[in-house]
Amino acid sequence: MAETRRIESLDDRVIGSLWYLIIGCLTDPHSVAKYRVNNVVANMPEFQKAFSCKKGQPMARENACRLR
Repeated sequence: MAETRRIESLDDRVIGSLWYLIIGCLTDPHSVAKYRVNNVVANMPEFQKAFSCKKGQPMARENACRLR
């Protein structure tokens, strides 16, 4: 069985976000992958924190949609 190694510099939030992006790009045929993935994570504070996105950048919208 192949050995599994963890990339030391990636924390769980980054790894979780990367899995979401990979799965989202590969599986859902309903919309263009770019929008299906980017529009979701651009509204996620967890993604922005994991990747150090600053407000106003494309992946950290100032007018993000939030459900409360």
